[in-house]
Amino acid sequence: MGLANNLTLYIMAYNPINNTFTTLSDLSQQAGTPDTIVQVLGGTSFNDGNGGPYFWDSTSTATPDGMLIVQVTGVNPGRWMRSKNNNYGTQQVTFSGIALTTTYTANHGQSFIPKQIHLQPRSQSAASGVAYVANITATTFQIIFTAVPLLGTNNITFDIFPVRNNS
Repeated sequence: MGLANNLTLYIMAYNPINNTFTTLSDLSQQAGTPDTIVQVLGGTSFNDGNGGPYFWDSTSTATPDGMLIVQVTGVNPGRWMRSKNNNYGTQQVTFSGIALTTTYTANHGQSFIPKQIHLQPRSQSAASGVAYVANITATTFQIIFTAVPLLGTNNITFDIFPVRNNS
């Protein structure tokens, strides 16, 4: 069962628009499908610094530790595995909210072409609307807002997590 098709997850702090879970506890409630990559926004609470990118390994029976290896209750085999450092990068992107503009292009700064790029709002303006990633290339990607974000100078900041294909 794919994550985006499970409406129960949205109630459990899963956001199907940008494939994120709020906490590791939320992640431990839902198995993934092969090639699923998600972003967890915090260990025990949003933005506590203990989140990160995870991929679903449907054959894993590794001993869960609740941080690097997360087991879904009642699912065996299968584990959420924290992506290794060489499989993702982290950085911030900042730009100015411009009138009538919903699409912004940014550099991802990676030596690989990311399979996915997860966004974590760092500023109030970034968090004020729904945004998603599209058109990932060897050097850039687009952040698309579903509505015009707040206007200002260098007021929109995201932490970005470019994720390498784990296959």
